[in-house]
Amino acid sequence: MRLNIILGDQLNWNSLLWQDVDKATDIFWMAEVAQASLQPASNKNRTVIFLSAMRHFAKEIEKSV
Repeated sequence: MRLNIILGDQLNWNSLLWQDVDKATDIFWMAEVAQASLQPASNKNRTVIFLSAMRHFAKEIEKSV
């Protein structure tokens, strides 16, 4: 079993993370970190879009893995 940590720049199926996934045993973790919207400085619109992208991709992962 492996814990796969999904970072904000890995919100697509082309990421190297997905090349060696064992759907039977691997688990995935993605977190919404408040600090990520502060460094670098961000506005509310960008933060909302980013969090929305994370949540939508998380749902895709749940359906396919």
